[in-house]
Amino acid sequence: KPNINVSLDNYVIKDNALLLPLNAIHNVGTQAVDAIISERKNGKYTDFFNFVARTYGKSVNKKTIEALIDADCFRDFGYNHNTLMQMIDSALDYAMLCSDLDESLVMKPNVVVVDEYSEGEIMAREISTFGYYVTNHPSSKYQDGIMKIQDIRNYFDKFVDTVVIIGSIRKIKTKKGEDMGFMSGSDETGTADFIIFPKNNKFLTQFRKDDFVKIRGQVTRRNDKFQIVVSN
Repeated sequence: KPNINVSLDNYVIKDNALLLPLNAIHNVGTQAVDAIISERKNGKYTDFFNFVARTYGKSVNKKTIEALIDADCFRDFGYNHNTLMQMIDSALDYAMLCSDLDESLVMKPNVVVVDEYSEGEIMAREISTFGYYVTNHPSSKYQDGIMKIQDIRNYFDKFVDTVVIIGSIRKIKTKKGEDMGFMSGSDETGTADFIIFPKNNKFLTQFRKDDFVKIRGQVTRRNDKFQIVVSN
């Protein structure tokens, strides 16, 4: 993932890894990337408040900062994503004071550490930020007896176990007035559709977007598209 003190506007090799550029992050535009890199020539950013004070207003706005947090750009500063998000407003106030005074004369805000987002929320924010998973998808830890979505066509009409992050849930009424649902779920290999028929509609109240779940169901096919009918 990008690093606020190392990443450029192109790919960089660091510690035997390919470091993503800052412009790979959604909602971080070319002008913001140029401003971040240009200001960094005056010295590395020492902490989150220092970054905001030096870049805010130079094509860097609140939405840019939120995207950089979701991309994990500030991980070297030692605070989790949720804590950084809660710090944004106080960091912006600090930046406004520093625009009129030398930064050394302004006291940095107190940091209140809060609990991190759930793993599912972090992964959802990551895919929203990059359009793909950069870190390992949590389902990659589960292999034994688990069908991977990329192999779904090989299991037509069979019952399978999958481990996925729920992407969306849509509930509808049948002609009999019963609840049924359509759900998307993703593992590290792809995304599949899941059908919840009325006899199992209890899952519609149990499942939430971004939940990380193990689902058992039967692989079916509709219009040449494979899907899984949820049984448990």
